[in-house]
Amino acid sequence: MIVTLTLSGQVYVGERAVGLEDLPAVVAAGAGTRPTDQRIYVRADEGVRYGALMGVMNRLRAHGFEKVGLVGEEF
Repeated sequence: MIVTLTLSGQVYVGERAVGLEDLPAVVAAGAGTRPTDQRIYVRADEGVRYGALMGVMNRLRAHGFEKVGLVGEEF
């Protein structure tokens, strides 16, 4: 599963735009029967502030998603 953070601060799960507050629920809904075992990749525009990126990752971790990593590709 890929979560994307754009330069404008918009968060996407796949192609779906979601609010940061809804992110854990949307990820859980798309993750199957054991959502916290799902590996989640976060990618962000190179201009995204570090604090914003960490906010996304911390939001996921706070809801039990421990397998969160970064994607090193351009989009």
